[in-house]
Amino acid sequence: MSYLPREPAVILTASDVERLWRSAGLEALRLKHRSGDTVLYALLMNMHQVRLLRLRGAADGNEQRQMTASEEREWWTTRQVTTATGRAERTVRKDIADGELAATKSGRSWIIADADARTYIANRKRTA
Repeated sequence: MSYLPREPAVILTASDVERLWRSAGLEALRLKHRSGDTVLYALLMNMHQVRLLRLRGAADGNEQRQMTASEEREWWTTRQVTTATGRAERTVRKDIADGELAATKSGRSWIIADADARTYIANRKRTA
């Protein structure tokens, strides 16, 4: 689907958003306008979400997607692990809590190192 804006537009890469966010102190501005200027707050929230996606592995700021098996990744999300194993996300989170899967809390999400995720997937993959 194409989007043709009615006015001139600027497209920023995720790294440009991160650089602008840090240098201009936009986190404080985002918090300040939570209940104020809704248009400005929406713009800042979009930028904030791009930053979060970049931290979770979507390097170019596009919508996060499942990676193919041939793509390399350093970190996995619980959702990516559940997709690869065919198990419920709740089960994967329980395994993290029980210490069966090493993971690190990143904000409200868990991230799993590639080696740990691959070992877990190999040992727990559901057969169809």
